[in-house]
Amino acid sequence: MPCCIFVPLYAKYFLVPIYDARQAGSKFTDVLAGINRLPRYGGDLPEGSSAVVSYTVSTFMKAGDEIPSVSFNVHWIMLLALPGKFYEAR
Repeated sequence: MPCCIFVPLYAKYFLVPIYDARQAGSKFTDVLAGINRLPRYGGDLPEGSSAVVSYTVSTFMKAGDEIPSVSFNVHWIMLLALPGKFYEAR
């Protein structure tokens, strides 16, 4: 069962972990600090899911170019809710 999404980059694939925070009963800052302790979500996220995406965006100059290039990097995804599902706050 998959636990990550695959992101193509220069014909290679990198794993982006999807952490399942739907049942986390702590404050967001506490959940975020212990993200590696969350279970992995097994499968693709359905359209309409609520999630937090950790990413960075960088610009850089390639030799000989006059316009900067942009790099988008996804580090991890934290699933908060699936569409149509309600989780009672604790």
